[in-house]
Amino acid sequence: MAEEKQKESEKQEFEFHKPQERGAWESFSRFIHNPDTGQYFGRTPLSWVQILTFYVIFYIGLAALFGGCMWAFYTTIDLNVPKRQLSDSLIGESPGLSIRPLSSEDLEGNFIYYNAKNESQINMWIKKLNDFMEPYIVPVPGNNSIHCSFHRRPINNEICKVDLNLFEDCSPKDLYGYRTASPCIFLKLNKIYGWEPETHLLPSDDMLPDMKRNIISLPELNRTQIWVSCQGLTPQDRDFVKEFKYYPSGFPSYFFPYKNGDNYLSPLVAVKIVYPKANVIIGIECRAWAKNIRYRGGILERVGSIQFYFQRDYFNVPLQ
Repeated sequence: MAEEKQKESEKQEFEFHKPQERGAWESFSRFIHNPDTGQYFGRTPLSWVQILTFYVIFYIGLAALFGGCMWAFYTTIDLNVPKRQLSDSLIGESPGLSIRPLSSEDLEGNFIYYNAKNESQINMWIKKLNDFMEPYIVPVPGNNSIHCSFHRRPINNEICKVDLNLFEDCSPKDLYGYRTASPCIFLKLNKIYGWEPETHLLPSDDMLPDMKRNIISLPELNRTQIWVSCQGLTPQDRDFVKEFKYYPSGFPSYFFPYKNGDNYLSPLVAVKIVYPKANVIIGIECRAWAKNIRYRGGILERVGSIQFYFQRDYFNVPLQ
């Protein structure tokens, strides 16, 4: 008798029960709330409280750790003064030179082309320069902007205004010369915090003859500027454009050093391309001159210079 009961018990242990068949909606409803186990979405209320409490504490601790790291980081830096300057910084201590206007096409960024009979093309370049010059034209807020000169340099938090009258034929009111046969481009130096130029008070041997004469003709105090020069890339390019005029002749030293002051605007030099030959592409290189500005020509690895290409066509119908 006892053996029969044991066999019956073993039989019951290995007996499989067919699960109850439920529809999709009933299964989903029981997943949301199972009345047999008291679970909601696969967990009991106590389990949900435990896991939510864990993640709340975990993310609060993570946010506190991140906030502490950011606080420690910001206590080591000054938002107005870079920690690494000049030779210790990534940009170094030799400013680069750039031009305006630039084409909207990346591959044509250094190619200025227009047809002298095409109003839309001319207006495009004028608009680009107007957009670039807007901060210089619109009066800056505040009262720390002053008119500087070689006899009056900024002190404390003062900054120098860029005098638009110095651009002469290249001024905004003259539409930068793009409605004449001698258009203009603008040169500017990249800003490097704390950098001051070591200027050429006497011309160096590798300067162009016109620049040498210009330097010697000025009073010594007025020679404290970063000189600029432009010329054709090749002898043929130099035949296509024989003269450049500069307004002013360089970047005055009283704009430096750059200290990230309020309302500061980089100084500009307008370069007038005097009567370039029409209907040909002209390669031009412009260079900044200072004893502590390194120079290397070229397009990809240039230093202290900029190359661009210029073409002014003169046809009744624009080239296709």
